[in-house]
Amino acid sequence: MGSPLSLPTDEKVMFFKDVSLGPPETQLRFRLINFWEARNPIKKTLIGLKMLLIDEQGTVIQGFISPGRIKKYLPEMK
Repeated sequence: MGSPLSLPTDEKVMFFKDVSLGPPETQLRFRLINFWEARNPIKKTLIGLKMLLIDEQGTVIQGFISPGRIKKYLPEMK
């Protein structure tokens, strides 16, 4: 398991349960558990990437990246 990230003492960390609409005021810190391609089996096309994320409190959520944004975020996920 990796080492915990160190944050400046004045930096706030937000958990999944605390997320709401509006401008971001804190960091959202989580780990990527797994990700996989979602494909349309009939058309054989990529729908996007699905993923499971877990925060420091153990809350797990599902995420999604659309095909047009995969190249931007995939390098950060490996």
